[in-house]
Amino acid sequence: MSRKNKRRADNQGLVRYRNMPDVTVSKETDGYKMSDVLRDFAEPFMDDASTYKEMHAVYSLAATAWNLALVPPHERIRTLMPVLQDMPVEDRLLFKNALAELIEHKERAFADYRRLIVDFELVDQGDSYHLSVVSEIIVEEKGPGTASEK
Repeated sequence: MSRKNKRRADNQGLVRYRNMPDVTVSKETDGYKMSDVLRDFAEPFMDDASTYKEMHAVYSLAATAWNLALVPPHERIRTLMPVLQDMPVEDRLLFKNALAELIEHKERAFADYRRLIVDFELVDQGDSYHLSVVSEIIVEEKGPGTASEK
């Protein structure tokens, strides 16, 4: 992802790996393409997205909600605070409501997927869009020096 696109994703509130509380990840693979999973996850919310900017915003919000759903509920607001503080006050409630709906969707329909979305890129190919996702498997700490896949 280009430096310009990374800044754009940051400005749109993507909760990235560095903001996640005490998450341990694995470099192992689990056999599915996270770009397909994110596309399927965001699809019900794409009805009004017809431009690149609108689609990117939906994917950004979906990735943020996806990552927040992987955080224990009592830690979510602390994880989200840096994003909310940079947001205009009038947009916060709408943003939080959209996140809540997406988090519920993740927990209901995608609960078994335990990958953290580190980054994504949406490329306009003229007649279509290509979505690429960088993700890592989350592992749960089981005590000092041990970890198991969650």
